Amino acid sequence: MEEEPQMILSIINGTYLTNLISIYPPHVIAVATTLLSRVIDQGHQSDTEAQQWYADLNVEITDVLQVVNDMLALYEYWNDYAEPKMPDAVSKYIADIAASV
Repeated sequence: MEEEPQMILSIINGTYLTNLISIYPPHVIAVATTLLSRVIDQGHQSDTEAQQWYADLNVEITDVLQVVNDMLALYEYWNDYAEPKMPDAVSKYIADIAASV
């Protein structure tokens, strides 16, 4: 339980690297980060009490799930990102632009 606040802060900090903070209000991002932290920590979200807590919040669940999905997409991108591949990718992009001109 001690690591959960740190994980939540880490997830919130990750949202600042996206456009989520300009799309969703802070309370939606906060709920999404607590949900994502809980799922990452426990591997599931089956605790009935926790599910009821989320259900009792006055937050649009579709917005919360969209924030979670966007954060998961960001983590997947970070996982696939490889710095050594970048020069080749940029060179190919420039070559494609030059070929189309």
